[in-house]
Amino acid sequence: MKFFNRYILSSGLTVCVAISAHAQVDTTVSLKAMLTLPQFLNKVGKDNLGYAAQKYNVNIAEAGIESAKVFPDPQLSFDVFDDQHQKLGLAQGFDVGLGTTIELGGKRRSRIDLAKSQTALSQALLLDFFRNLRADAAIAYYNAIQEFYLLRVQHNSYQRMKQLANADSIRFKLGEITEIDARQSKLDAGNFLNSVFQNEADWRTSLLQLNLFAGKKTVDTLLMPNGDFENLNREFALGILITDAQNNRGGSGQFRIHQHYRANPGLHSHNGRYISSVEILQSL
Repeated sequence: MKFFNRYILSSGLTVCVAISAHAQVDTTVSLKAMLTLPQFLNKVGKDNLGYAAQKYNVNIAEAGIESAKVFPDPQLSFDVFDDQHQKLGLAQGFDVGLGTTIELGGKRRSRIDLAKSQTALSQALLLDFFRNLRADAAIAYYNAIQEFYLLRVQHNSYQRMKQLANADSIRFKLGEITEIDARQSKLDAGNFLNSVFQNEADWRTSLLQLNLFAGKKTVDTLLMPNGDFENLNREFALGILITDAQNNRGGSGQFRIHQHYRANPGLHSHNGRYISSVEILQSL
């Protein structure tokens, strides 16, 4: 039993040493594009697929304005009849009619104002989406930098632990430490190597996340952050921040549009009792 346990431990040590000797951590990317934060955010604004899809909502709302300006189409009717009474002179006849709908009470104007308000709401939602998109993209950018630094720290720790394991192996051969201590050092080095592999996977995943924000359909080239955590301190004036929030924040714009609806009930009741229309039909 004792020999069996020593055999398992020796086998595990052999595998660990083999991994430590032959495994290498790749901290470089063969095909990469170095981007600063402003360049990355500019690329996100141009190529992000989600933002491009949100723009179509504004285009649809603007098309709704043109559709609301259209007048009701006139109606032309034509009727032919035959009563089969030729002796009475009522054998055949026809009837031609031309009709149109006249909108009263500013119904067309209210319909146009409603479409314009919906366009303004779509633009406010688009601006809010773009603001949140830039914030998420900036967080992903600095997260990629953080993952790279964590990988470097973990890799340096592994190198130190590997050197310590080699030193303990020599000390064991010289009889300064026991065999268990030497094997424990090598096992710890193997555990550090596994952590390095995990950090490398996290770093590459963060780079793929940057590609998604930038709208890249292929992963043949990875976007690499060209920056660090230096010079991130910024000073803000509280009064200016409050004013900008009241004027530019997406929620405040939606609130103003909602208040405009409540102040002008005719905008959403043009089919109700406040506004009516009359149809005129002229027959010949």
